[in-house]
Amino acid sequence: MATIDFNMVITNEAITYARQASNNPGWFLQPTKWMLSSSSGTLSVERTTDSMYTPWIQSPFSGVFASGTNKLLHSIVIPPDAYDSEIAIGEIYFIYKDYFGNEFLYAIAQPTGALTFTPGVSQSYSFVFTLNNVTVADTVLISYSYPQDIEDHNLDPKAHEDHLLARDGSRTLTDILKYEKKLSFNNNREIVDKEYVDTAINPVVQDINNIYCPPGSMMWWPKSTPPTGWLVRDGSAYPVTSYPNLYAVIGNTYGGNNQTFNVPDDRGRFIRGYLAGTTAGFGQIQNDGLPNITGGIVVNQGRSWGAFYDSGSDYIWGGGRSDSKQNGGRAFNAARSSGIYGAANEVRPKNRNYLPIIKY
Repeated sequence: MATIDFNMVITNEAITYARQASNNPGWFLQPTKWMLSSSSGTLSVERTTDSMYTPWIQSPFSGVFASGTNKLLHSIVIPPDAYDSEIAIGEIYFIYKDYFGNEFLYAIAQPTGALTFTPGVSQSYSFVFTLNNVTVADTVLISYSYPQDIEDHNLDPKAHEDHLLARDGSRTLTDILKYEKKLSFNNNREIVDKEYVDTAINPVVQDINNIYCPPGSMMWWPKSTPPTGWLVRDGSAYPVTSYPNLYAVIGNTYGGNNQTFNVPDDRGRFIRGYLAGTTAGFGQIQNDGLPNITGGIVVNQGRSWGAFYDSGSDYIWGGGRSDSKQNGGRAFNAARSSGIYGAANEVRPKNRNYLPIIKY
């Protein structure tokens, strides 16, 4: 394969962002895409995206790899159907974005001689840029192409320094979240460093999940099956050893023993805010009910109370007759018709069904 020579520059803007990232742990730069233009201009470090010529193709990088402490290798592949006719390659633009998502022109490459794209033929190029006084692993989200690269990376005593500091508590949650972006993949294939992921990355991810949503958290889910990490609050029993974090929170409050425990059964129930000193204790169930309706009438005295009142009529209507006025009292008690009346001091509102779930 023929070697094509290019003249290349890293822009001042890229150097500024790289130094900012180097001085602020977690402020990584991310390669986003490359662009090709048929035109070319002055190869200057002062250029920005505003000085780019209109590209005829743009695409994500095939790979961006560490090539030494301060070197980055960028691989691009121009597909055979990139353009429907021959077209000149005047400039190649390397586009990055900063920690806040702002895109900028990282570098420019210009072929030293005439270079043309021909339809039907795939063209691949690799470019190595050197960042003086900047450590690549601390500034750019990189991926590795070979297992040996991963091994060399892990042997570096400072390679996982931020991660280890996150685990021992000397990094904040924000730092941990920023650090997770440094996970390296094998060029969109299988993760090579599986042991490191299992023993170091995954525990931190779990820590983050537990900080945001600790075991025992309850919520409602709009589907018939719970998401990963959650159980249905249906009263089921589970082995303590299967869900130790959840058991540590709820224990045997809802049933079980030292070997098993039950989750609460909240199917068909409403949740009410706990108020100390009320009839229902913490986590206890109240059955459904309505307030009782009471009242009475003393016919020969013209008195009434509760649900009844004096309408001002000379007659008390009853039995289908208008002359049924009688001596003695008459009372009204809704609980005589249904036990639901008087069973509670509240009325059930309109409702909608969702799946009750609990975090384990």
